[in-house]
Amino acid sequence: MTFEDFEFPKLIKDGKYYVQIMQWERVELRDGRRPVKWHLKLVGEGEGTTVSKFHWIDSQGGRKFFLNDLGRLGKKPTTSAEIERDLNSLVGALVEVEVFTENEAEGHQSITFLQKVR
Repeated sequence: MTFEDFEFPKLIKDGKYYVQIMQWERVELRDGRRPVKWHLKLVGEGEGTTVSKFHWIDSQGGRKFFLNDLGRLGKKPTTSAEIERDLNSLVGALVEVEVFTENEAEGHQSITFLQKVR
């Protein structure tokens, strides 16, 4: 990879935004963790900017946070098949999110799903 292709993390201003869910995937990190990675595109303010959200589901607390976020989007899966079905059904959805910068120096922002708009 050349440095011209290097993607720098884009920090956006803390606040509430509308995003379209472009896709989700399970990714495997070098340390073996397998979070759910969401690819989100801002709609309205910051139109077209893409951001990523991760759900760290390798721990009980992370799974609880993941299921709470899904609940705010109107999804209440009870089986692994329902989780996959629900995630797939959210692709293309318009969602309100809240962004909070946790560590600006490291470019770390948290994104919380608030509600599904459509």
